[in-house]
Amino acid sequence: MNKCLILSNLELPAFMLPYMKIKHLTQLREMLSKALSGQTNLSKSFQSFFIETMELILTHKGRLNFTQMAKCGRSRESRFRQNFKKAFDWFKFNKSFLESAKEHRIASQYVRTGYLRRLLDKVSAGVRLCDAKQFTGLTHCQARNKEALSFAFNASLTSVNAAMAFARQQGMDLSGGSTKTLLHNAEMLDRFIAMSWKSPNMRLNNTDFKELLFYGVRAVA
Repeated sequence: MNKCLILSNLELPAFMLPYMKIKHLTQLREMLSKALSGQTNLSKSFQSFFIETMELILTHKGRLNFTQMAKCGRSRESRFRQNFKKAFDWFKFNKSFLESAKEHRIASQYVRTGYLRRLLDKVSAGVRLCDAKQFTGLTHCQARNKEALSFAFNASLTSVNAAMAFARQQGMDLSGGSTKTLLHNAEMLDRFIAMSWKSPNMRLNNTDFKELLFYGVRAVA
């Protein structure tokens, strides 16, 4: 079992959440926003919800249902429940990852009416499926609505693609699990910094900061 900072229950007041500035989290949001830019029919409200959802999947350790998402995120539980029922072009979103990282090979898959469909080879898709089960909550959704379940499955599988794209963007050879550990650590450090009400001196604390940020993160052997 990989080491990580299990501090997901550390709650931050809602008015402090928008001011997170850890570089890795900012870069993750920018990457997701860029991938969404190809879909012109999405409202700004849905885009912000989508980025928040993907970020929660990639930073939260443990079971993640609507209640936990509301507890750890910026939105209310009702917002997650309502938006998970909406249609979304997962194929196009995953394709944008492929187009934005042409030098890398990223498996893209999506779920529709209960069947997993692949775009690339079976082995790569199988690895992503295992990562989704283990790290991004593929089996966590407890919704009874078919559309909500489909959205949850797609979000879990797609977040694995996002994690691998992020790692490659950073020039790191990391597994899906290690990438999530890195992002989880970044989220927890962000919360600590925000709750301290102080701006850390990164020059003086650089060594300690990196040690915490990369705690439990292992490169692929």
